[in-house]
Amino acid sequence: KLGKRFVAISWPIGEGDKFRGFVDLAANKAFLFEKEGALKETPIPADIEAEVQQRRSDLAAEYRERLAEIEAEHRKAEVDAKREHLKRLREIEREYQERADDAIASRDALALVQAQRERSQAIQEENERYQEERRQIEENYRQQLKELKKWLQDQRDAINEWYDKQLEELK
Repeated sequence: KLGKRFVAISWPIGEGDKFRGFVDLAANKAFLFEKEGALKETPIPADIEAEVQQRRSDLAAEYRERLAEIEAEHRKAEVDAKREHLKRLREIEREYQERADDAIASRDALALVQAQRERSQAIQEENERYQEERRQIEENYRQQLKELKKWLQDQRDAINEWYDKQLEELK
């Protein structure tokens, strides 16, 4: 649902034979590989600091864009559900009014009471349907936020796998 857009979440320190670590853009931390393969946190090297900040900005922009899409979809779903709810309530009222008018015209008090009872029941059922739809919308919203978080984690995992491969090649 989020699509296949990619954005860097980490940035290499060095290239090829000079590859010696990476910057975690989300955490804004640099890590250098030590001889035994362990990672050591260090300050971000000055020679790549400007590029790192640009990549951090790109990552934040991509995350904000995806979050904005989720928020817009959520608001639209809420508005559509409310419109449909109000439309159904108007239909219930129109049907009730027709039945009430017929009952009054025919002086049938029992039919009027029955119409009122059915109106109340229809409104209750519609309100329950609307509340269930809202619960589903909220669940979908939470699921999309989880997917966004997973996307960010998947990006991190993919880059970590790449770094592990690079480290193995250096050994």
